[in-house]
Amino acid sequence: MKNMENNQEDTRVKPLNPTQRPALQPFILWGAALASLALSACATLGSGTPQEQVSQRANQRWQALISADFTRAYNFNAPGYRAVISPEEHRATVGSAVAWVGAEAIKVDCPEANKCTATVRIDFKPLVGGRYGDKINTHIDETWLFEDGQWWYFQPFKAK
Repeated sequence: MKNMENNQEDTRVKPLNPTQRPALQPFILWGAALASLALSACATLGSGTPQEQVSQRANQRWQALISADFTRAYNFNAPGYRAVISPEEHRATVGSAVAWVGAEAIKVDCPEANKCTATVRIDFKPLVGGRYGDKINTHIDETWLFEDGQWWYFQPFKAK
């Protein structure tokens, strides 16, 4: 475009109207979605040592069990378990003779880079009886495996 007064070329950048804009919006949206996914994956895995990560995941799993959120607890199981055992079948493996009132991972040992054992103290009340007082506690050892960037609870099962 020529400037009429000076007979010079106009070099100013003019904004594009919407019909002239390149179709970048889908790329921007995908980029934002991927960045969000990457950040949430990092947040899910968390930081810290394997022992800290397993302790946190074991505590979260037990909080789900205590609150009777069996679907959430099921999702802590290793992908191989979930590929074979349905949430309904898993629910049938959870006992009902006691009421869990608390649980805490008190120790985590990781003898291998992708395997840890969490010792969990479980507090419960028997539903029948009561001669042991208000609550009883016990300790169990849970195996946790590192797979696909996440720690998973290993629950043995018999193939169908």
